[in-house]
This record gives sequence, C-alpha cells and structure tokens, in this order.
Amino acid sequence: RLYRNEVTFIGQQATTTIWEEVPLPEGGQADGLSVGPTGLCFVLDSGSRSVYLFESDGEFILEWTLPSGSYAYGDILAASAGPVLVIDDAGKISAFSP
Repeated sequence: RLYRNEVTFIGQQATTTIWEEVPLPEGGQADGLSVGPTGLCFVLDSGSRSVYLFESDGEFILEWTLPSGSYAYGDILAASAGPVLVIDDAGKISAFSP
C-alpha cells in the first residue's frame, strides 16, 4: 500500500496529520519509492515489473513496464538531474526518462 500524508502546522508545531491511501493500478504493490526534486513520486512494482508515476498530491500520471527480469529486491532512484534509475535483482541498472 502507498499512503500520502498532509500535515497542518501552527508555527513550528504540527496540529493535524491526515493519512490517505493512494490507489495503485489494479493489482499493484509498492516495493520501492523515490521522490524526485520536483515532488513527483516514482513507485517500483516488482510483481508487474512496472514503475508508476504520481503527482505529489497522489494523482496518478502514468505507468511504464520494465525490461524482463526480477525486481523483488530491486530499487528505484529519481536523482536531482537526469533519468530515473531502476536496479534489478541481478544488479543491472536501467535508466528511464518519463
């Protein structure tokens, strides 16, 4: 499951915290997560070999399929500049530009 959090502050003290589940595509699961410098959220789903892209408010943008391989122990990184990097279980790194 994937959740987003909204916190309300008065001064420097948090007064309200709201957690909302972010719906993934049918059958999706969040195995890895990286937030890019613009606030876009990249989610790795190893079961479907997919990456889901969300706005910072949880709005689904797009999905792309990863090359064949296993990603159960993989990870994802949205660096400050350049492509999104995904590593598979064999240690192979793939680069993607959404």
